[in-house]
Amino acid sequence: MVAGLETVLTPCPVPGAPSAVAGLADLVHGWRELAAAPRPAFGGWARRHLDDLAGAETWWLNAAGGKTLVHGDVSASNLLVTPARSVFLIDWAQPVCGAAWLDAADLVPHLIMAGHEPAAAEQALGGVPAWGNADPGVITSYAVAFAGYWTRMSRQPAPPGVPHLRAHQARAAAAATAWAAHRTGWA
Repeated sequence: MVAGLETVLTPCPVPGAPSAVAGLADLVHGWRELAAAPRPAFGGWARRHLDDLAGAETWWLNAAGGKTLVHGDVSASNLLVTPARSVFLIDWAQPVCGAAWLDAADLVPHLIMAGHEPAAAEQALGGVPAWGNADPGVITSYAVAFAGYWTRMSRQPAPPGVPHLRAHQARAAAAATAWAAHRTGWA
């Protein structure tokens, strides 16, 4: 399903969709803010590499532009499978026009949360042309930024009426951070 998104959604069929650079630049990040906190409330790998993470989390934006309609949240909860085994991507809450690799990259932490190791999660995307054609350095920067996003969001106050959101975001932060550690190779 993910492999076919670029073909179906390029050129972007939604006139006026915001660009990925404009729509995601203020969203997909977090390490700079966390580094600026008086005492970041986490340790381990992320704390050891906090300055490097903050420095690496924006480079991907240079390659986020494109002509594909990007969903922005490809995950199991946004896939509807019919009895006839047709698959629909639902809940288009934050669509942007950008690089096709973005939707494939968004899937990696969800695959890790489902039990895959980071390398296996990436290998599962081997049949996605946009993933295979993306610059590895761009993907690494995006992995870092995505981990920063989830980490930053998981530390926000819980919104009223959504008691389990921050716990989910903490699990996503752990998965995305594992992916960033895999991509960077930093010990």
